[in-house]
Amino acid sequence: MRKIMAALFLLSIAALARGQQSFGSAAGRPVAVGRLPDMVPDESVRTKFLNQEWTPAVVTFKNGAPAMKVPVLFDEFAEKAYYQEGTTTMEFNHPIASISMLLLIKGDTAYVTFRNSYPPVHKNTGETFYEVLVDGKFQLLSCKAKTIGLYKEDVPEDQRKDQIKEMIYAFFPDGQMVEIKKDKDYLYTLPKYGEVIKSMAASKKLKLKNDKALKELFQYLNEQ
Repeated sequence: MRKIMAALFLLSIAALARGQQSFGSAAGRPVAVGRLPDMVPDESVRTKFLNQEWTPAVVTFKNGAPAMKVPVLFDEFAEKAYYQEGTTTMEFNHPIASISMLLLIKGDTAYVTFRNSYPPVHKNTGETFYEVLVDGKFQLLSCKAKTIGLYKEDVPEDQRKDQIKEMIYAFFPDGQMVEIKKDKDYLYTLPKYGEVIKSMAASKKLKLKNDKALKELFQYLNEQ
């Protein structure tokens, strides 16, 4: 009896193994290299420009000229954009209103938008480009333009990033353009919108100490 039970047990194991092998061959195949591929690093506008890698983009213009879908290079510090026509590098004839570039972010493609025509603030003018972190009635903006990214011309390009100062701004529904700090006490005292921000932060339990929390705050403000 023990021999019979042992034989039946071995037959069941063999059948299970055959079933798993059959399932595996139908559902997938082994990874040849023996390990998962590395995650592709995020692309940035700056690295694409430094490496002279053209990026698919949609460019709109202030004078109402038709938008262009072209490969572009954009220098966010010098606020200069170029596009590719065939193998030729071209400059835009019309004043640019916005540039939306398609980049690989966290393993997926997403548009990163730069826009100008905002009210003057600090040394920035209406021609200064801002990266739009959150769009809508309440806009969260980032600026690394030459007006605030101060550096000497003799500093090597690959070292300038350490001297670049990023500024965060908010553009509110009433047309206010104000600097934003990752400090709840500062945000709660902003003219007109401080109480709204305080109420929203409390209801959503936001600490407002980092970029992620600021983005969440402005996304919530746009939903109300």
